Amino acid sequence: MKMKLKDPEKLKKARNIINMLLEGINPISYDPIVEESFLNDPSMIRIFSYIALVLNQDIQEAEAEEEKDKDSISIYNNRVSAKDNATDHYRTINEQIKSSKIEAFRKASISDLKKLAEFMEKEEHSV
Repeated sequence: MKMKLKDPEKLKKARNIINMLLEGINPISYDPIVEESFLNDPSMIRIFSYIALVLNQDIQEAEAEEEKDKDSISIYNNRVSAKDNATDHYRTINEQIKSSKIEAFRKASISDLKKLAEFMEKEEHSV
């Protein structure tokens, strides 16, 4: 199965981790990050802010893509269902036609069947 590069749930987890870092919280232990940590450096905070913005945008795009995929699947399922219904309807009608023809032959007299055979033979020779 193909891995989704923009899985909204994974992107949200990543955003939550970045947001915790931005708030000065260790996302593993939930302890405050010490003041002297490189994670509190202003350049790191700017990078984390940028990553959070990118993740927010990716989450919106991934959610929109998932919605589009759901719509596509729904359209496909509706088409398949309509085709299946049409096939079932065709089979039902075909069975009704076959049974009505058989019933017509049962009711036909021998002379009617002979006339039909002669007619079909003439048609076959004329083609």
